[in-house]
Amino acid sequence: MSRRVSTDAVRRNRIKRIARDSFRKVRADLPVVDILLIARESADAEDNAALRADLDSLWRRLRR
Repeated sequence: MSRRVSTDAVRRNRIKRIARDSFRKVRADLPVVDILLIARESADAEDNAALRADLDSLWRRLRR
C-alpha cells in the first residue's frame, strides 16, 4: 500500500485489512491466478461498506 493512498498508516492498514478479509471470504471461488490490488487515493475517503462493495464487485468480475 503506497503512501500516496494516505500518509496515515492507520488508514492504509484499514484498507489492507478490509481487502484481506474480503479476499479470504471468496478465495475458494476464485480461479487460480495471481492478484495484485492497487488502491487509489480515493479509497481512503470511502467508508468500510463502500470498500467491501467495490471489492465484491471486483471478485465477481474475476470469477467470470
